[in-house]
Formats: sequence, structure tokens, C-alpha cells
Amino acid sequence: MKVLLLDDNKMNNLLLERLLLKINIPATSTIRSVEALEFIEQAERDFEPFDLLFCDMIMPGNLDGFAVIKKIRQAEKLAVGKKEKSSKPLTIVALTALKSAKTEAKLQELGCNFFLSKPINKKVVEEIIAKVGAQTAA
Repeated sequence: MKVLLLDDNKMNNLLLERLLLKINIPATSTIRSVEALEFIEQAERDFEPFDLLFCDMIMPGNLDGFAVIKKIRQAEKLAVGKKEKSSKPLTIVALTALKSAKTEAKLQELGCNFFLSKPINKKVVEEIIAKVGAQTAA
């Protein structure tokens, strides 16, 4: 499974990386939204797309997590329209300390697959990994 972590807090990335490594899943991480989008695009070009993105919603600058998800889903729609993409859509886990029904509704509308409240719960991450692993294998 190929995983990307996007959080402007390096410590959050490190904690999630270590949690994933304990279940034998290495991850690529970044603190910059633009770099995350570049990683995703490059992985697609290399025919080795990411399976899962953990994306912090509150990011500095004009490209917060909401904008990142929107860009990813728009790119996927364009690629499908051009028949350039044969892989499954990227599974996205929203990381947020602002868990509310309104936020969840907005994320669901954008195409987010899972929501994870901070602080991160190891058991919930493992459950998400198991679900994504089953989808990836299918």
C-alpha cells in the first residue's frame, strides 16, 4: 500500500509515520500542500499511484486541505474524461481537530472517504488501513 501524509505539523507527520510503520506500511510525508499534489501527479505519471492520503484540513496559505481534496478530485475527473487514468480514485482521510457535522458534510461533498479527529487514534487508523487494503486488493 502506498501512503502519503500531508500535515503542516512535522510532529503529526512523524507520529502517523511511526504508527504506520508499526503495521509495516511505509509512508511519504510532506508539510506543503503543493508538494503533496506534485507527489500525487508524479506517482500517477510513474504508474505507481498512491492508495491513501492522510490530509490535514487546516494548512497555512491559500491551499488548505479542502482545496487539496478539491484539486485531487478535479484532476481525477479530468483524467477519466481523457481516459488517461486506469487506477482507482485516491482514498482520502481528512485529519481535523474541527470535527463537526458541517465540516463532515463539506468533506463528504468534496469526495473525502474517511474523517479522523485529532489526536489520532491508532485503532481507527488500523481500521481505515484494513478497509483500504481490502479495496486495493479487490
